[in-house]
Amino acid sequence: MLAILTALSLLGSPQESRENLDFFESKIRPVLVEKCYRCHNSVHKKKADLALDYRDGLLSSGGIVPGAPEKSPIIAAIRHEGDQEPMPFQAPKLAKIVIKDYEEWIRRGAHAPRDAR
Repeated sequence: MLAILTALSLLGSPQESRENLDFFESKIRPVLVEKCYRCHNSVHKKKADLALDYRDGLLSSGGIVPGAPEKSPIIAAIRHEGDQEPMPFQAPKLAKIVIKDYEEWIRRGAHAPRDAR
């Protein structure tokens, strides 16, 4: 019985990872590409020492706290709240649904396919 339960738990992991990757690719990456990478990337410009084009860049900067959107400065910035610089810089606030997607992405662990630059 234990072997069956172990096998079933292992089968669930790839699906969860696939769902998280699909969520990132459909909801998160398009906004990063359109609104963020111009100023926050690891190749040409790393404004405010924040590179958003790989997960470790977000983690090392403290921009996100995986599993905790309420503790993630990037959420305050896109909500235009607190003492964070409002993002995107000199642009309208992101749509509420986009902000909710970012909150969900971080709540799920901020999974991204590119962990290092």
